Amino acid sequence: MSKHNVGEAFSAGIGLALGLTMAQCMSQAIKPPERIIKQVIVCLRCGNKNPVENKFCGQCGQSLYPPPLTQCSKCGATVPSNMNFCGNCGSPLKEVKKTRKKRS
Repeated sequence: MSKHNVGEAFSAGIGLALGLTMAQCMSQAIKPPERIIKQVIVCLRCGNKNPVENKFCGQCGQSLYPPPLTQCSKCGATVPSNMNFCGNCGSPLKEVKKTRKKRS
């Protein structure tokens, strides 16, 4: 090989390496930024997206988290504390106050 051909081959190799490196740098520069994932809770009543820090929906006021659980004194089933009757056996979960209406 002549000196002239070796020099051209060397130059072509350097040019190819620089071209590949530049293409790699350019692809990183124009890459879209990483998206920040923000966690939200969707309200079951109105569908509004709320931050996880909210306890109630900012749109309609619905509670975003389930109520605490309690146990039925009759059958022992675990039920939400806002229920009045056991979903398993039907017995009252809270003391029922009986009031009579006076006749006029």
